[in-house]
Amino acid sequence: MSSTPPIGVFDSGVGGLVVLRRIHARMPEANTIYIADQAHTPYGSRSPDFIIDRARRLTEALAGRGCELIVLACNTATAAAIDTLRAEYRELSFVGMEPAVKPAAAMTETNVIGVLATEGTLSAERYEALAAAHTSGITIVHRIGAGLVMDVERGAENHPATAAKLAAHAAAFSAAGADVVVLGCTHFSFLSDQLTKAGAGRFTVIDPADSVARQAARMAAFDGATAAGTTRIYLTTSAAPDAARFSKLMGTEVAVTAILD
Repeated sequence: MSSTPPIGVFDSGVGGLVVLRRIHARMPEANTIYIADQAHTPYGSRSPDFIIDRARRLTEALAGRGCELIVLACNTATAAAIDTLRAEYRELSFVGMEPAVKPAAAMTETNVIGVLATEGTLSAERYEALAAAHTSGITIVHRIGAGLVMDVERGAENHPATAAKLAAHAAAFSAAGADVVVLGCTHFSFLSDQLTKAGAGRFTVIDPADSVARQAARMAAFDGATAAGTTRIYLTTSAAPDAARFSKLMGTEVAVTAILD
């Protein structure tokens, strides 16, 4: 086991597990701690002040467990809070997530890209600045994935109602001529295959989770350990943890502990 401080990761729920999986794929020796803020999911319709407060609390919970590098595996939390966290917790390092509009702009041949994200991400000044900086001359079709976060939280990725929502988004992107679609929420990563299928080859879906894992790997410093790292998962809920659900999404058996907010 590595003696290097664990890498902290948080999200409003299970969405950030896709980032955690990519971190372990790149750094199997890393110890990690993940917090799913399920007591307050979804973040997408929350106010920026609320999200900043939650981000502070989760940061302090991770720092209190020894984390020095913290990954915001949530586009909405990154948009609202990462600048505040970097200013207030200078002893810590942070990696955030942003919709991959820059690589999408480089890939598109129709000069039309789609972004499927939460209301909180799309309305943030940080996202607006990102899009303005990298998409000159390109049309962006924005779609708010209303209800999709909770569909993933409930394990309804393959439910007909979820499929209908994704079909509507795919149709809108296709009708506008988008040939690249960006996933602007980690929860949506668990819907990537379904969205691709709904698009019937008309667009490519970009998931930024791996680029976030690459950045975390660049920033992490290891002590040379080669043994597999450990993972601890915490939920901000008083409900009994559904360890089977987390294990399924992680692709390996994990222990899950509930912590009261």
